[in-house]
Amino acid sequence: SQQALVALAALAPANSTMTSAELQSVSAPSPATGGLRRRLDAVLVADQPAVPGGSAAFNPLILVLWALVVLRGVLNGVILKNLDSVSKGLIDVTSIILCTTLQVV
Repeated sequence: SQQALVALAALAPANSTMTSAELQSVSAPSPATGGLRRRLDAVLVADQPAVPGGSAAFNPLILVLWALVVLRGVLNGVILKNLDSVSKGLIDVTSIILCTTLQVV
């Protein structure tokens, strides 16, 4: 209900002055404004983040994501080392072929 008061104060024109009695009368429950108040409360609550139920201390999904990140890093390191050795081998073979071709010509 405090959020509803803040919303009502925000809807008031900037140069108007409302006394606390007027604000209380505006925020007092009446049958006509009951539905409006519920809708306003629903809108105000919809903008707030959801509160996780129970304790959020241990989440297995986070553990799996961390494991995947670490595994990806390890595999990338192994793959890069293998590709590096293959590329060095191909460079050596190419240089041997070029040097032999230059000596023959």
